Order: sequence, then C-alpha cells, then structure tokens
Amino acid sequence: MINHKHVKAVFTQEGEQRTIFVSLSASNGEGIYLVAATYIKGQIVIAHECPAIQLKRACWHSDVVLDIFRSVFKQHSELQDARVVYLNKKVVMKKEWIQIPMPKTYGVDNNEHDIQLLA
Repeated sequence: MINHKHVKAVFTQEGEQRTIFVSLSASNGEGIYLVAATYIKGQIVIAHECPAIQLKRACWHSDVVLDIFRSVFKQHSELQDARVVYLNKKVVMKKEWIQIPMPKTYGVDNNEHDIQLLA
C-alpha cells in the first residue's frame, strides 16, 4: 500500500484536462516537492526533479503521484494501464494552478479539505 501521509495538496490548471500537480512534504519534514503528472499520446508522464528520475526509475514521490493521478481520473479506463514515463524536470508552482479535492481514499474528507484550501 502506498503511503499518502506526505501529500499536502493536489492542483490542476485550467485547460489541462488530464494534468495534476501534487505538493508533497519531504521525508524529513523539511521542504516540499512538486510533482506533475499528465497524459500525453497514450502514456502517463511523471515530471519531477529527483536522482531516481534521472535514471528513469520511479521514486516514492512518483509512486504516490501516479496513484493519485489514476484515482482522480479513474473514469478514464485508458489511464489505468497506460505506460508510465519518468521525466527529470523541475516543477515550479504557478499562480494559475487550482487546488482540487483529494480523493477521500487519501484520508481527507470534504469538510477537512475545505478548511485547507489555499487562497
């Protein structure tokens, strides 16, 4: 089972129908990682600046984001078995991002999430 305790927020961007950005706290609690996931040309691309990703391998950040991505877009059956590609790229937060609710399976109910929405 994938541990989602480090998930801080999930975002999307207007006009990006199958893209999410996830904010994760570092394992040591110091710092934040931003990871992007998008569906392009029949594959899921996970973008994240990380040594494991440089080697085209998954890391725990990408595993968590892939799980959230598939959950957010669970109504799109083609995403469930799509090939996953890892891209070593720094993801920078943008003011255009829109925070979206995390699925309830990640321990956040609707009332709790409403309190945590960012301005």
